Amino acid sequence: KIGAEPKMFLYSKPDGPGSAIERQYQQCCRHELHILLPESEQDDLCEDQSDKNEIVREVSKINSPAYPLNDILSGDAVQCIIQNIVPSGIRVEIPMKTILKKKDTGYETDMAVFVIVYCGEYYPMRRDEADNYRHLAESEMEKHIPLRENRKGRLVSKPFPYKLLDSIMEDNAVPPISAGSI
Repeated sequence: KIGAEPKMFLYSKPDGPGSAIERQYQQCCRHELHILLPESEQDDLCEDQSDKNEIVREVSKINSPAYPLNDILSGDAVQCIIQNIVPSGIRVEIPMKTILKKKDTGYETDMAVFVIVYCGEYYPMRRDEADNYRHLAESEMEKHIPLRENRKGRLVSKPFPYKLLDSIMEDNAVPPISAGSI
């Protein structure tokens, strides 16, 4: 006899919607998505018209009617775009987002950083599958908004149980986006 009240666990193969994995036991993988934000004062940055036209084109990508800048910064548009490209049975969450100022990064513009988490609701999450979702997400996001080049293509994390997500986010915490900074 093992313990005062031994427990027996039954394992079965998931068969889709009828066998959802309890949230706390879902396996997840994460990565960061770095989005370049438009400059507010474009005239100060551009000395010639060709540079100004390029920045206006980039800003118009971000301020498209489908995805306004505020929806992107809140994470709603980002989550919607990514959720639409992953298969059903995989849940997308954005547990953390922050704005990095150009003075802190040395980059030419401010950027928004989103932590993207893929969780297997009906299927076990594997790292190679999650890395494929990351690639698809970056490709799709680039159609709508510019991404930081040197942060694309980085491997996703090893799978971890969903119940550890909060502690992982606390360990890697940076100041979150505040309502006043949007």
